Amino acid sequence: PDTAQPLDPDTYVGIDAAIMFYAQWCNNCHKFAPVWDTIGQIVHAGTADSNLIMALFNCELDSQHTKLCTAAGVTHYPTLMYAGA
Repeated sequence: PDTAQPLDPDTYVGIDAAIMFYAQWCNNCHKFAPVWDTIGQIVHAGTADSNLIMALFNCELDSQHTKLCTAAGVTHYPTLMYAGA
């Protein structure tokens, strides 16, 4: 089931984001995912104590995701990007 909720852009004003772009078939992405999760725990990403959210983005979920990844310059997986507030 689709549990995605629309985002209110004002919710994330002043918040930094670290994004891991991936594809389901990518073995290196699967190997790196636990490290990504550990980093998130260490820096308390997504909590009131942190100014950082960390996200995973599946570039091959559908054509809209693929277009976004292409526009962001993703050419290989995993690709890590940081977007400062």
